[in-house]
Amino acid sequence: MFWYSAGADEQGLGCTLWFDEVKYEKLGTIAYPRIILEDTLLTAPVGGLLDPGINGVIYNVDGVDRTLNVAKAYFTLSSLNESVATIGADGKIQAIAEGTAEIVVKLGSITQKKITLTVGKEFGPSTSAMVPTVPADSVISLFSNAYTNHPGIVWNTFWQFSNAKTEDIQVAGDDVKLYTDLNFVGIEFTKPTVDASDMTHFHMDIWTPEPTGAGQVFKIQLVDFGADGVFGNDDSFHELTFSSSTTPALASQEWIGLDIPLSDFSGLKSTGHLAQLVLSGDIPTVFVDNVYFYNKGGSGPAPTEPTTPAPTPSFTAGDVISVFSDAYTNISGTDFFPNWGQATVVSQVQIDGNNTLFYSGLNYQGIQLAGSQEISGMSHLHLDFWTASSTALNVYLISTGPVEAAYALTVPTSGWVSVDIPLTAFSPVNLSDIIQFKFDGNGDIYLDNLLWHK
Repeated sequence: MFWYSAGADEQGLGCTLWFDEVKYEKLGTIAYPRIILEDTLLTAPVGGLLDPGINGVIYNVDGVDRTLNVAKAYFTLSSLNESVATIGADGKIQAIAEGTAEIVVKLGSITQKKITLTVGKEFGPSTSAMVPTVPADSVISLFSNAYTNHPGIVWNTFWQFSNAKTEDIQVAGDDVKLYTDLNFVGIEFTKPTVDASDMTHFHMDIWTPEPTGAGQVFKIQLVDFGADGVFGNDDSFHELTFSSSTTPALASQEWIGLDIPLSDFSGLKSTGHLAQLVLSGDIPTVFVDNVYFYNKGGSGPAPTEPTTPAPTPSFTAGDVISVFSDAYTNISGTDFFPNWGQATVVSQVQIDGNNTLFYSGLNYQGIQLAGSQEISGMSHLHLDFWTASSTALNVYLISTGPVEAAYALTVPTSGWVSVDIPLTAFSPVNLSDIIQFKFDGNGDIYLDNLLWHK
């Protein structure tokens, strides 16, 4: 494009201009093109969908580096191991199976860079977080496929001293934010700020592959910019800390729903101009979904039973031993109501055509397998559960002896919760000789997709 401008003279008359020798020339002063990548080492769970993080190209022009924000459509990506990862038509990387793949990024034939992607089954969740059930008119959503999200949110401000990297991925078709190398990360929503004056709670779902034992913490800070709605002057903030000993408790390799009354953020002078969310702690890898403010009173009466079935598990059938699930062939002869003197009332109910176990008035309840099960080749126990009334719920594996071990589930829920519990959590139970399950606690419990998988 050839562009020029000429102003009028003092009398307001135009100018007459002559041009000659208008041409493009290759002077040899543009050199050393370099593609800019956010990171050349990426990780993802099987099924994850990742943005490659291309941030433009640097060219050296007349001895000076200049950055061009080249549109992503100009780049060509290819996988050197398509059994592990492939490239979609939109240029995103799809993780297919466990392993490592090099992703080549090119701009024409001039320059290229490589991304090394490691895909691992245990790195990330295999099921999505539970779908929120709060009516949309009682929600201000920052991030959720279930709602229309607040505009203009920056999910990583890259503040000084923050090491956090952010990836947009998908888990079982659901959009999820993945933070790695997390020491702290700033999230801003200043254009516009959020008026949560009519909201009562803050919600966030998190999942981590990291250990969450004694000493491991995850922190959430909210910042309000005050009546003037701008940074400084009358700002206020408050930070909350979560660990394995808080309610809800942090746990590894399961979705945890954090439903926090806004009144718990007692340092906030108001919630009329919320502008920042800060996540921190010593858990470096965190998957985040369903981040929103909501009005609990405005959501109507809390549901007492699920209106939708549990999520359908996506494990390969050959990697599953199923006890109770419509998605797989179940082992035969299981007694779901052995007479152990319990007060629990057991039934099977249909939820949108899906068989579901219902424990009414739970004190304890057993499941007697028809024969001893060899599950030492499996790695996890999977189950989905839903309860609005329970305040304590444990699941047990029992081997001959009997030898039993319990695992505490986080209750109550605000929808279906899917958990994948490492079988190592049930030590010293003999995994070559499993004969029974047991649940104890209280309230009304809905259960589905009770199975082992690897």
